[in-house]
Formats: sequence, C-alpha cells, structure tokens
Amino acid sequence: MKPFESFPVAGGVAAQPTHMPLPPTGDMSPATDDSGIPPAIESVVGGDLSLPQREDRLGALLETSVADRTLGQAEYRRASDELAAIKATEDRLHRRNHFQLTDTDTFRLENRIKPLATSIRWKP
Repeated sequence: MKPFESFPVAGGVAAQPTHMPLPPTGDMSPATDDSGIPPAIESVVGGDLSLPQREDRLGALLETSVADRTLGQAEYRRASDELAAIKATEDRLHRRNHFQLTDTDTFRLENRIKPLATSIRWKP
C-alpha cells in the first residue's frame, strides 16, 4: 500500500496523495495495527509539521522500533541511512541558500520523507 503516487511535472516528478486512508492516529509507540504499520507513521506523513519535526519523529520511531524489535536491523539501517541522506541534503541546501530553505526545497525534502516513512517494512 503506497499512499503516494508519482506524476510528472515540469522539471521533475512530484508525489501526490492517493485516495487511500492513512493508518489511525496514535501516539509515538511503535505498536502496529492490523496492517503492520505503526499508527505513529501518520504523524510523520500527515499533520501540520515542519520538516525538522518530521525528521525527528521518524528518527525517534526508528530508534524505539528497533529497540522493541518491531523493526529488523537491516530495515532499520536502510531507513536510517535514507533519513541521514535526506538530512545531509537539507544541510547542503541550507548552506547554499544562506541557511534558509526555499518552499521548493522543503516540498522536495518532505516528498522524500513521506514515502520513506510509508515504505518501512515493519515486523508483523
């Protein structure tokens, strides 16, 4: 189940939400629902959060999930490496733009975080 699909736009590809609902809202506990996805993922992909807040929530969820074994080590490393790559890109863009992100930069980074959060393979 992918809550985002890509469509072509001038100069690249953008993600657009599909009509599929997100998992129910929950706290940051990594407990999973019937689909095997922690309810806390909605707080990463939905809501009115800044980019750093999304990064922090996803990082915290990864840490707690690997600690309680609802996320395997290999998947944890994959997701953590991708999150680190997103943060590195954000840092590079900050420096390039005099420590401010443009709306386009923020949009592109958020559209890397959201699919990452929904692609994580949680243990059943």
